[in-house]
Amino acid sequence: MTSTFDRDIHPGSVGVVWGTSTITNDAGSWSGTFVMPITQPGFTWRGATHLTGSGAYEGLSAILLQETGGESFEAVILPGPIPPME
Repeated sequence: MTSTFDRDIHPGSVGVVWGTSTITNDAGSWSGTFVMPITQPGFTWRGATHLTGSGAYEGLSAILLQETGGESFEAVILPGPIPPME
């Protein structure tokens, strides 16, 4: 997984981190964006990345749950687009 991100930190080590992530293999890729709160000293963050599949994953969406470091994550794969928030 590759990610690019930026962050805005406020007094008390709280703020927001945002960016893009891509996961690629021989079958295709997943790409999407995230916005996550930074809630603890040491710039700890956790949240969800919404991904759209391409290649063999075309027509699928995923929600990737991750936290600081991103070495491991959990995901759910959905048929079709992620429903809009209303």
